[in-house]
Amino acid sequence: MKGKTKMNKIDLCLLKYIACYAADNMYEEFNTYDEAEKWLQELYDTDGPEGFAEETVNGRDYIAAVVSRSRFVVQDKKENYHEHTDACPEDCDEEEWPYSDSMDLVGQIELQMIVDQKETGDGK
Repeated sequence: MKGKTKMNKIDLCLLKYIACYAADNMYEEFNTYDEAEKWLQELYDTDGPEGFAEETVNGRDYIAAVVSRSRFVVQDKKENYHEHTDACPEDCDEEEWPYSDSMDLVGQIELQMIVDQKETGDGK
């Protein structure tokens, strides 16, 4: 796999929120901000007699909107290449898979930015 990234845009309907409760290194993904806020509030309500966690007091809990997602884009497959066998003639010059035999495909990671189609003019 190559380390190159490219930004593509995907629809806002895929927008998610991540809430993080730092005291227990917990996080969850939610469809709405309100769901994320409710989850954190429930954790605060059960913090116990010692009070709020130090991480909470110091502002390390958060709710974040996911603005991009990664995806793997296949660029080439092993099946597109010749595999030399004993049946091949000695002067066989067909191209072999140029990557490790343990890999069946190669590609790159693209980051897809989540955008509101109304802002791009694609929406209604």
